[in-house]
Amino acid sequence: MALLKARDLAGAESALKQAAELAPAQVAVWANLGAVQAQRGDHTGAIASYERALRLRPEDPALRVNIGLAWFRQSKFEPALAEFERAPGHPQARELRAVCLFQLGRYSEAAAVYEALPLETISKLYGLGEAQMRAGEKAAAAKTFERLFAAFPNAPETKLLSAQALMNEGRHEEALRTMQAVDLPGVDLWRGIAFEGLGRMDEALAAYRAEIARTGDLLGHYAAGAIEARSGDAERALAHLAAAKPLESDRYRVRYYAARAHLRLGRAEEARVALGEPATEEEHTLALQVFQKLGLADDVRRQADIVRKMKEEKRLREEKLLLGKP
Repeated sequence: MALLKARDLAGAESALKQAAELAPAQVAVWANLGAVQAQRGDHTGAIASYERALRLRPEDPALRVNIGLAWFRQSKFEPALAEFERAPGHPQARELRAVCLFQLGRYSEAAAVYEALPLETISKLYGLGEAQMRAGEKAAAAKTFERLFAAFPNAPETKLLSAQALMNEGRHEEALRTMQAVDLPGVDLWRGIAFEGLGRMDEALAAYRAEIARTGDLLGHYAAGAIEARSGDAERALAHLAAAKPLESDRYRVRYYAARAHLRLGRAEEARVALGEPATEEEHTLALQVFQKLGLADDVRRQADIVRKMKEEKRLREEKLLLGKP
């Protein structure tokens, strides 16, 4: 412990390992050894030490949280979440559980966990608002952001949210200027979205890659995969989209872009499997192209009929809107 206080982490680890051999039933020895290993970046060793301590004191929630943090720092959010859920009464575990759910793309669940927390800090309010926004709960997100603006008007998080509001209005250049001095997890994702809104795809892709390197954000993988699938490196697109698979939904069409990437690589059968059952006009159009490559004439005709029908329905809806008809 004296070596640890003197910041001699290597010496402290060596001494604690000797102590563990001499007194293997001492919880404090294993717990402190885990802490030192975590500080040294040896998260695998830290987990093993914390688990030894947990076997001696199985009801200790702090040990569960420390194991979860060791997984979390390796961006392994599934096992981290499992540990945090085993310590439901621990205040740190509750917020970390919300962060894990967010990182796993389970945005509605993350928002629900955040809402159950005392929202007195900027990190919790910001986390709630971001989760609500990504879940498509725009009205709820707007209320959360109003609270954040009122409580923390000059914070970097507030500037980032202001930039997001500007992007919603199509003011992407202003949004980029607003984010210029912001250094937060997530800012490169939003820079990428702004660049994409301006049609600056190379800069958007670079920003998404920076976010992935910093946080492993699934939405960063999705956005990078979509760009690569349309006009870049199709193999790289598939790697990004495999990471983004948990996001698959009407909002985040992972399988659609994976199918596009396979088709660009000339792998029509893999594209058909990836696409699954098409639902939107865009997906039916892609299915038509896949069936053309596979030489399935009946399926091509069926998809062509569906696409024509969907286009006609869309045209009629637009005409009604122009004429003010319900």
